Amino acid sequence: MEDKGQGAHLSGLPTWDDPQISSVSCLRFPADLVGFMAGITGSNVPKWLNFGGQWVSRFSGMAKSRRPAPTTATLPRDHDHRSAPFPDLFPTYTLRCCSSCSHGGNQDRDDQDKRVRCCPHERDWMKCPSSDTPQATTMTSPSVYDNFIWREISPGIWQRDADEAEVFYSSLVKQYAGSGRMHFAITGHVSLTIPVLEGQDATAVGPRFDAALQAAWLRLRHQLPSIGAQVHFDRHEQKWKKTYAILPDDGARAAWLDKTFHFITDGQTGVEWANSDPPAPELATLFVVAVPTSPNSGVRRDIVLRSPHDIIDGIGTLQLLNAFVHHASQALGECSTMQLAIFDGSETARLSPPYRVAAAVPPVPTPEQKAKQAALQEANNAPQDLAVGSIGIPYRQGAPLPGKHQRVAHTISADRVSSLLAALKAIGATPTHAFHAAIAMVVRDLHTESLSAPPDAGALVKYINYILRNERQSCQPPFNGPHHAAAVYHSVSGAKLAVTMSATVFTDASKRDDEFLDILAQMRQFYHSVRDDKDHFALAPYIWTAATPSLPLPQSENDKWDIPVPSPNSKPSVSISSMGLIDKLIVSRVGEVRGS
Repeated sequence: MEDKGQGAHLSGLPTWDDPQISSVSCLRFPADLVGFMAGITGSNVPKWLNFGGQWVSRFSGMAKSRRPAPTTATLPRDHDHRSAPFPDLFPTYTLRCCSSCSHGGNQDRDDQDKRVRCCPHERDWMKCPSSDTPQATTMTSPSVYDNFIWREISPGIWQRDADEAEVFYSSLVKQYAGSGRMHFAITGHVSLTIPVLEGQDATAVGPRFDAALQAAWLRLRHQLPSIGAQVHFDRHEQKWKKTYAILPDDGARAAWLDKTFHFITDGQTGVEWANSDPPAPELATLFVVAVPTSPNSGVRRDIVLRSPHDIIDGIGTLQLLNAFVHHASQALGECSTMQLAIFDGSETARLSPPYRVAAAVPPVPTPEQKAKQAALQEANNAPQDLAVGSIGIPYRQGAPLPGKHQRVAHTISADRVSSLLAALKAIGATPTHAFHAAIAMVVRDLHTESLSAPPDAGALVKYINYILRNERQSCQPPFNGPHHAAAVYHSVSGAKLAVTMSATVFTDASKRDDEFLDILAQMRQFYHSVRDDKDHFALAPYIWTAATPSLPLPQSENDKWDIPVPSPNSKPSVSISSMGLIDKLIVSRVGEVRGS
């Protein structure tokens, strides 16, 4: 979906085979949706949807195996997600695993000492066999996840199998590679400014800031090493793998920086550069955009992260940017004594496991979960009621070429934010519910306007989509926090979100308000059903598998990925991927560094 002057692309959880829909996160909304929400609620878009320039977007364009962990590993204590993300700035606890666990080590749990945690594999369905606690009847040995454990397969090379979510995103990249675009590439952005103090030379402050940002990127790689990993297809084993290579010397470190850290000095802002159709590198890459400023306003650098989605997700990107701000501030404070991270391989203890391990997902669903999974599949495959047509953004016939991804921000006053929140609170809804309801109505409005003749009286249409769920709350410590930001810890709803509404666009304000409230109630019920589903965390991997396209896999080293780009979807849908309150994820100031 190319921007036609009406605003930005909305984030979509688009249909999986849609090469034309360009999705941008919920943090950007088109002007017609802003106006629609203002008309419904008497206010405007809440300020937290803009985040003052901090955003994450998900692009869809046509766009080895294991490691023995040490007996003990030092990991960050649970803490405020905005606080300093590196272990020397806050207490740590020790992770000790049971003897039969594939992590190795011995179980040593002291309930009186909160600094000692049990094996992250332990959940209510699985107890460590060496424990005195009776094992649950559904207990299965953690060795079934042996292939998901990072291991050093050759000197300096660590590898594990990719899990279902990672395979989903990697498969889409391959499926749409012929378009020249990376499907669902992640983009994260934050503006950083430092002051030019009296007596300082602005031309000297800039290079000092740039050196601190480069040091921060290296320190971030050391603290969150999974940001340096890459997913690829192993032709010999015929499966997807995630691989991490250490940086053993200065040459390797310089080579990695050369690939993944770039300065942009063309006079643009980060938003302007991101709207200029930048490349989507195969490795997670940081672009530092030097924004021209006057000495009185300080030195500004816009940080733009571009990464494949099989490495990181939206919430993880915001957590990672928060860590980057802290590292940059710390490096900046060291001045001439600025230290670069030393990569001796010890960082591999912090490589993030896949979701199945992080969330201790049972290797085999319970009978109840299997029944729920079958019911979801049956409902999703049920024939559609032909009398109720599905709707999407009106499709414009033309050359099957990818559009140019664009973003636009809308910022409103605190008073209007308060007005909107108060109106939603009175009806038991959240901004996410309200905006998704508004999206459904706007898509219907655009659909109806595109018809050559008015719809029949009483005709119905259906908005169909899915929603995303952050699964970090489902993960075991420490995987539920920012210490594992560079991971794919989210899921998609198994059931379809289907909203039926009139094909007619009501002009009467009271009828339109009533329709909005009805749709809002449907949205709220669906979101709550996914949020409150205690089995969803365990079914998430199977939902990802069901959505993963089946690709012709290369059988030998000489075979090439030669996959025709799927045809455009004639009914591309529009969705929302809510990041929530940015202030809970990214600090606005650390030392000299101010973020916005």
